[in-house]
Amino acid sequence: MKFDFPAAFEPIMTLNVSRVISAFLKVLKFETRIFLICTEFPKKVVILPCLILSQWTIVLVRIRSMNPGDESVGVRREEGKKETIRLRILPDGSLQVSAPAGLDVIPVLEREKQWIDRKVREIESVLEENRGTEDLLLLHGHHYWLTQGSSCSISEDTVTYTTPGELKETLTDLLLHELRAKITRFAPKVGRRAGKICVRTQKTRWGSCSGRDTLNFNLMMLALPERLRDYIILHEIVHLVERNHAPAFWDRLVTLCPDCEERRKELKKFWILLERNSIWRVLRE
Repeated sequence: MKFDFPAAFEPIMTLNVSRVISAFLKVLKFETRIFLICTEFPKKVVILPCLILSQWTIVLVRIRSMNPGDESVGVRREEGKKETIRLRILPDGSLQVSAPAGLDVIPVLEREKQWIDRKVREIESVLEENRGTEDLLLLHGHHYWLTQGSSCSISEDTVTYTTPGELKETLTDLLLHELRAKITRFAPKVGRRAGKICVRTQKTRWGSCSGRDTLNFNLMMLALPERLRDYIILHEIVHLVERNHAPAFWDRLVTLCPDCEERRKELKKFWILLERNSIWRVLRE
């Protein structure tokens, strides 16, 4: 669910990002039905009103806008009741706070101020290290120049394309070929064959495994180095026998990929970069 506030709307307050949580707490204490904070690029925070959603209380704190000057705020509604509170820094630079409706989240936010600040700094560090690459095609862990030509091809530092649609089809075929070969090689390690293999343009996950053993993979996997693509493939293959993320799942995965935790952390960095990459934004539409 997304709320787009009119341009004429006046922010309640603007402040430095380092004071975002303190201001958030003040707003909560003033009026419990006003609890959304959104920041402008690069380090300004705007507090906007939003109604508490039924069943869940969800807060999004915009740390960094993908489009400078864009003050629209996204609020995702989750179905069902949640028994615990959860904080997540999303790849687009938002802090998501999920909790049962009516639960007092103020103590949790006060306790986690340092964690939130550290995660924000990590995002800013990734962006700073890769500044200037937003309009290059991230492929196989490297950045490529994109140029238009009569056919689609990949050279040492340039990707030639005809149209965005043709480029997307070429990349899809490239990933499918790799997936089929590697799944054929990896699946016997868990003693089960995979069903259908699909490539999609998912917005929130790298892959998934259905109850019918269909393995779905995100086209944006091609942006990753091969070792991270292998991790995603192994992750989904383990789901053929371990359907959830219970300890048994992670135990089995670590036998196939001993440094899986390190690779998981690397994936977060690439997702941040992809959220801000103009070419992949077009390809996944």
